[in-house]
Amino acid sequence: MLQKIRCICLSLTLSGNVGATGHDIRAACVTMDSVELQTRLLQIVQEAVKQPYDRLEIVPLSQIPNLAYSKIKILTTVPRSRVAIELSGLDCETNEKRVTTIWFKLHAWRELWVYGRNANAEQSVLAASPKKQMLDVAALQLSEDEIVEKLADQWLRQMVNMGTPILKRHLEVEPLVKKNEIVTVIVQGNGLMIQTKGVVLQKGNLGVTVPVLVNGAVSSTSAVVTAKGEVHVEI
Repeated sequence: MLQKIRCICLSLTLSGNVGATGHDIRAACVTMDSVELQTRLLQIVQEAVKQPYDRLEIVPLSQIPNLAYSKIKILTTVPRSRVAIELSGLDCETNEKRVTTIWFKLHAWRELWVYGRNANAEQSVLAASPKKQMLDVAALQLSEDEIVEKLADQWLRQMVNMGTPILKRHLEVEPLVKKNEIVTVIVQGNGLMIQTKGVVLQKGNLGVTVPVLVNGAVSSTSAVVTAKGEVHVEI
C-alpha cells in the first residue's frame, strides 16, 4: 500500500523555464516517494511563484497515484496555501492513460519585516521597532506587491500591532512637516521677506498647503510646505 508524502522539502537551488504549461519527466513508473517526482513538483511550484523564498514545502492532501508521469501542471495561482497540481500519464497497474488532480498544502517561507512592538499612527515606522522574521507567505496570502523591502523614510499611516508583517498599505512617505511641529516660517510679500517660527497644525509634504500658527498670532494662516521643517506664507 502506498503511503502519503508527509513533507516534500527542497532548498531554492532549482532552475527551469518559467511559464511552461506542462513539464515532461521520464516515462517510467514513478512511485510517489520518488526523489525525482518530489524534486519536479517543487521545481514547478518555484517556477510558478517567480519569487525567491528561503524554503518551500508542499504536502499532498490526498494519495498520489502510481503513474508513469508524462506531464505535471500547476492549476492554481501561487503562492497560496492550497495548490492544485494536475498529473497525467499511464497508470502503472492498468497501463491506461490517466489524468488526476491532487491538492497540496503549500508553505512558502521568507524573511519579512515585522513590527517589534505596538505603535500608533503619525510617527516613523522605526517607532515600532521593526525586525526580520521568517514567515509563511502562502499561509498569510501575501502577494509580492504587498511586501515591504526597505523602511527608510517611511511613516505609519495607521496603528499597528506587534508581530504582524509590515505591509505597504500600512506606510506612507515621511512628511516634510509634522502635526504640532515647530517649523521655520518664511513670510514673503511687497518685496520683503521675514523669517520666524510657527507651529504646523497638520502634516504635509512638498507643495501641500497646511495651517500654521505663526508665533504671536491668535489664529492660523495657510502656508505651503517648501522643505523639511519649512513653510512659506505669501502676503
